Amino acid sequence: MNSLNNIDFKKLASQQKSIQMKMRLLA
Repeated sequence: MNSLNNIDFKKLASQQKSIQMKMRLLA
């Protein structure tokens, strides 16, 4: 896995976390 993919993966993971937090606040 190259560094660009790694950065993309981290960005995606943080987006998932923020989405989960928003869902929790709305629930």
